[in-house]
Amino acid sequence: MVTVTVSAWFEAYLLTQAVEIPIYCAALRGRPWRLRLVVAAALSTMTHPMVWFVIPAIPWPSYDAYFLGAEGFAVLAEAFLLWGIGARSPLLWSLAANAGSVAVGSLLRYVVGWP
Repeated sequence: MVTVTVSAWFEAYLLTQAVEIPIYCAALRGRPWRLRLVVAAALSTMTHPMVWFVIPAIPWPSYDAYFLGAEGFAVLAEAFLLWGIGARSPLLWSLAANAGSVAVGSLLRYVVGWP
C-alpha cells in the first residue's frame, strides 16, 4: 500500500491544477470563460483525491499496475465528465491533460525532488 500525507497530496493537487486547467480550458473553448475555468478545475478536483487516497488502498501487484490503474481511472472519469457536458474529443483532451500533469510532475520530481 502506498501511503501519502495530506500536505504531499495538496502540493501535487496544486501542480496538477496548474497543468490541467489550461488544457481543459482549451478543450472547452467557445464557452464562457468562467464556465470553462470552473469545469476545468472541477475535473481533477473530482478525481485527484481518489487517485491519491482511495486507489492506493487496492492491493496492486506492482507500482506499474497501480500507476496504470490510477491514471486510467483519471483519464476515463474525466473524459466521461467532459463527454457529459458535450465537449468535443473528450478522451483525447483528458489524455492530454493527465499526460501533461504526469510529465511535469515526473520531471520536477526527477530534477528538484518535488512534488
